[in-house]
Amino acid sequence: MIKTGSVLFLILIWSLSLFAASVQVEIRPPQSPVYEGEPFFLTLSVVSDGEVSAQDPRLPDLDGFQLLDVSVSSSSSHRMTYENNKPSFKSENRQDFNYKLLPKKAGRFLIGSFDIVVDGASYKTQPVNLTVVSGSGRSRSQGPQNAFPDEEDMDPSEDIFQQLIKQREQLLKQLGSGGGVFCLPVLVKTLRRRLKEN
Repeated sequence: MIKTGSVLFLILIWSLSLFAASVQVEIRPPQSPVYEGEPFFLTLSVVSDGEVSAQDPRLPDLDGFQLLDVSVSSSSSHRMTYENNKPSFKSENRQDFNYKLLPKKAGRFLIGSFDIVVDGASYKTQPVNLTVVSGSGRSRSQGPQNAFPDEEDMDPSEDIFQQLIKQREQLLKQLGSGGGVFCLPVLVKTLRRRLKEN
């Protein structure tokens, strides 16, 4: 015969399992290229549909990288969805552990798994493959130079309309090669000044 206390204990465990929060742990690598000597962020996220308690993650070996800073942020959101034509509300709680890393050298690296305990359960992230590019990303992000000369570079003895025709031809060449910026304010300013002189 089953004791009443045992039955109540099993019912309590079953009830708690129904209301236990669903937890997902993920690692987000940087979306943009990683360059040698330029910091980037690696984020570990704990996502759940209820309130959970997450301990500080245990970091893997960061050989080839210097840990500059660690910050933690939390957020929550609520949205309404429809299931079987019935509205239901879903909530999402997110806790982000942001690690600011500095690559010491170029090459290909494997950052191992992060370990974290959430509500007493252990979770492990996937390893992250990173390629660190030598050089700086700033020089690669510079925009195209102005395809047209400034007003000071124009020949004052040349007819203004001849200058416009030349600049139009230069514009078409630059657009054909995929670059160039049409410096319209310079042309308008020059045209106004020449008309005043005449």
